[in-house]
Amino acid sequence: MKKLLLLFFVLAVLLADLSAQQRIITGTVRNSEDREPVAGATVIVKGTSTGTSTDINGKYQISAAPGSVLEFRFVGMKSKEVTVGTSSVIDVDLELEVMGVDEVVVVGYGSAIKRAVSGAITKVDTKGLSEMPTVSFESAIQGKTAGVFIEQASGKLGETVKMRIRGSSSVSADNQPLYVVDGVPITSESLGNEYNQPTSPLADLAMSDVESIQVLKDASAAAIYGSRASNGVVIITTKKGRKGDTKFNIDYTTGISEPSRLVKWLNAEQYLELFNEAMDNVSDGDGLVWGWLPKEDIWDMFVPRWNEGYDTDWQKEAFQKGSVNRVSVSGSGGNDNTQYYAGITYDHTKGIIRGNNMTKLSGRLNLDQKATEKMTFGFQMNLIRTEMDRVENDNAFATPLQLVAQAPVTPVYDPETGELNTNTVYYNGLISLRDAFNNQTVFRSLANAYVSYNILKDLTFRSEFGTDIIDQREKNFWGRKTIGAGPAGEAQNRSLRVVNYNWENYFTFAKKIEKHDINIVAGMSYQESMTTGSDIQGKGFPTDDFHNIANAAEATVFSSWDYGHSYLSYFSRANYKLNEKYLFTLSGRIDGSSRFGIDNRYGFFPAASAGWIISEENFMSGIKNFLSYLKLRASYGLTGNSGIPDYAHLALYSGENYAGR
Repeated sequence: MKKLLLLFFVLAVLLADLSAQQRIITGTVRNSEDREPVAGATVIVKGTSTGTSTDINGKYQISAAPGSVLEFRFVGMKSKEVTVGTSSVIDVDLELEVMGVDEVVVVGYGSAIKRAVSGAITKVDTKGLSEMPTVSFESAIQGKTAGVFIEQASGKLGETVKMRIRGSSSVSADNQPLYVVDGVPITSESLGNEYNQPTSPLADLAMSDVESIQVLKDASAAAIYGSRASNGVVIITTKKGRKGDTKFNIDYTTGISEPSRLVKWLNAEQYLELFNEAMDNVSDGDGLVWGWLPKEDIWDMFVPRWNEGYDTDWQKEAFQKGSVNRVSVSGSGGNDNTQYYAGITYDHTKGIIRGNNMTKLSGRLNLDQKATEKMTFGFQMNLIRTEMDRVENDNAFATPLQLVAQAPVTPVYDPETGELNTNTVYYNGLISLRDAFNNQTVFRSLANAYVSYNILKDLTFRSEFGTDIIDQREKNFWGRKTIGAGPAGEAQNRSLRVVNYNWENYFTFAKKIEKHDINIVAGMSYQESMTTGSDIQGKGFPTDDFHNIANAAEATVFSSWDYGHSYLSYFSRANYKLNEKYLFTLSGRIDGSSRFGIDNRYGFFPAASAGWIISEENFMSGIKNFLSYLKLRASYGLTGNSGIPDYAHLALYSGENYAGR
C-alpha cells in the first residue's frame, strides 16, 4: 500500500512539472519591408507535430515549452527560428526571400512574387556590389543578367556605359534603357561638352546605397512605362530603414586596377627596319626616295632624333596603376511606426589613364512614418557631389591614349632642355597633361516623397512626388604650348542646370478570394524636365597661370540655351492568378509627349501575357525530385521610343551655299 501511494505521489509531481513547463505563446508575424502583418504564415514547434498559422492580422497562438524552438515560415520569405525563453509574447519579422522563384521583384508601380510574374523580369544579385572596385554600378553587374549586354565606351572614369537589353531597338534614336530610381525616371542623357566622351547618368549614384536592381526585359513587362520602354527598363531601389535597434555599418573598400591586354607595339629596332623597308619600296635605283630625296633626309624630316639610340615605350607613358578607395558609414533602425536610414559615402578613384581621376561624396536620408492605421508617409533624399579630372576624346592627339602613335625612336624629354619633347612625329599628349586641365563638377539631388492611404481593406491610394536636379560645371583650359590653343592659350567655362520632376498618383486593389488572386493598378503620371545652360570661351591669357575668362584678351564664344520636355500619362495593369498556377496580365499606358508633333503626341501601349506553372499540376508530382519548378509563358506588348531631341518635330528644311552663293 505504501509503495502504491509513493508511486502515485511521484506521478503527480511529474505531471505537475510537465504542466508548468508548457505555456501559451502568442505574437504577431510581420513583413520586415513594410511592417504589414503576414497572414497565413506557418508556426511550428521544431521537431514536433505541433503547429498553427497566423490569422488575417498576422497573430498566432501556440503551446510550447521553454527551450523549444519555434519555426516561422511563409512562401516568398526567409524562414526564421526563435528559441522560447521566459516571455510569453514573441513577435517576428520575416525578411523577403531574395533568391529563387519565390523572390519578390519590382514590376513598376508595385511588386510581385517572381513565381507569379508572366513577363520577363530579372532581379540582379547585388550582394557585394559596394565592394566592387568600379565607379558605376553598370560595370559591377556586367555578366550577371542574361540578355543584357554591357560595354564600356572607354576605360575613362565616369563615362557612358553602353547597356543593351535584348539588343538595340533603333538606328537613329536612343538605345539606352529607362532608369527609374525609387520610382523617379531620372535624367539619363549625357550632359558633357563636345571635347569629352558622354558621361554616365549613373556615375553619381553610390553603390553602397543600392538595395536591389530589377531589369524589365520584354514588352509585356516594360509596357507599363509606355513611350520610354522600347529599350527595356532598369528599376533601382535604394536602402531603407528596418524595425529594430539602431544599427551602424562601416565599410571600407580599397583596390587597384591595371590596364589589361596591352597592345604589343614595335620597338626601336623593328620600327627602323620597317621604316627603311617602306622607303626602299618607293626608292629608285640610286637610293633616292621618290627619286629625289636621300633616306637620311626623310628620317630627319619625319622622325627627329631617329639615330640617337632611343627606344621609348610610349604606351607606358599613357597608363598608370589605378586605385579605388571607398568608405561608407550608415545607420538604420526604427519601431512599428517609424523606420529611418542615413548614410554617407566617400569615394576616390584614380583611373588607369594618366590625368583621369574621380572623387565622389554622397549622403542619403530616408524616413518612413506610419501616421495612423490607414496612412503612411515618407521621404528620401540623396545629395551627391562628383568631381572628375577628365581627358579628351580618343580621336584627339591631346589625349594620352594617342601617345601610342609616337615613334619609339623619339624620346619623351628633350635631352637638351629637359622639357617635354615637342619635336615628335605627332603632338606629344603629355604636354596637355602638364599645361591643360579638363574639370567637371556635378551637384545632384535625388529626392522623393510619398503618402499612402488605405481607403478600404483591399484598396490603397498612393501619391509620389520626385525630383532629379543636376547642376553641372565644366572648366577647361589649354595652355599656350598645347595643340590648337593659339599663342596665348584658350579657356572654356560651361554650366548647365537640369530640373526634372515627376508626380504620380495611383490606386492599388488587391483581393484574394479562395483560388482567385486579383491585383489591379490604375493611375496617372506627369513628368517635366527643363534644361538651361551657358557656354563662355576666351583666348589670349597673360600667362598659363591665369585661367578665368575674365583674364582673356578676347571672348570668342557667348552662348546659352533653354529647352525641355514633358510627359502626361495614364496607366493601368491587371494581374489575375488562378489556383496558384494559371497567370494572366493585361496592361496599358497612354503617353503624351511634347517631343512629338501635335498630330502624333499621344500613343497607346498595350500588353498582355499569360503563364502556366506546369510543375504545380498533379501529373508532374512524380518528377518533382529532379524538376521542382517549370513555367511556360507567352507575352505580347507594344512599347515606344521617345529618345529624340526636344523640339525635333519643329525642324525645317535649310539651305546650303553652293559655289559661293
